[in-house]
Order: sequence, then C-alpha cells, then structure tokens
Amino acid sequence: EAEMMCDKIAIIVNGSLEAFGTPNELRDRWSTGFRLSVDLAKTLESRDFDLTSRLKEVVPEVEQILRESAGQTTKVYHIRQKRISFYQVFRLLQDLKDQKLISHYSLKGSSVQD
Repeated sequence: EAEMMCDKIAIIVNGSLEAFGTPNELRDRWSTGFRLSVDLAKTLESRDFDLTSRLKEVVPEVEQILRESAGQTTKVYHIRQKRISFYQVFRLLQDLKDQKLISHYSLKGSSVQD
C-alpha cells in the first residue's frame, strides 16, 4: 500500500530510521530478486513434473517458498538473483505452457514489503 500511496517511504525499526527514499530507490537498494508464481496444468503429465529442477536450469538461485499440499496447483518461487535472463525464463515458461505442463505464470520484482 505504501508504494501506491506515498512518494517517499521511511522505514523505522525500534525508533531508529533505517531507510528513507522513494519506493523505487528502496526497491533498488534492498530488493531481494523476483517472485514467480506458476499454475500447473491439470493434466496427468503435470503431476510428475519437477518444475523446480527445470527452473534451476536457467535460474540457479530459485527456491520454492510456499510448500505444496495435496491437490495444490500453484507453486510460488523466490528468485534471489537481481539480474536474470528474462528471455531464458520466459522462453522456458512458454515452452512448458505449450507442452501443457503449466497453465499460467507471472513474474514480478520484489516489493518494498518483501
């Protein structure tokens, strides 16, 4: 919410000013990478599909941040690298979508809250 409502943001921890700047300045300085959400396709092939291994082929510093539960079809990952090859990531994801292993994906930069 602060990113949408404020021109400048101050982060105060235990009464001490820790950071101050625009949302973009804070994100550039403190960002921890990207957040990737992937919806698995509801096919038999997608049940045994190891998405994490495929992602690590193009983005070595990726980790699943929401643990799976029975019947879960969405996987959420944190990519720790600040610089990634968007071309490689999107090409992989689109190939997986074309193979009907995933149905949807989204990639966003970390927010000030992250």
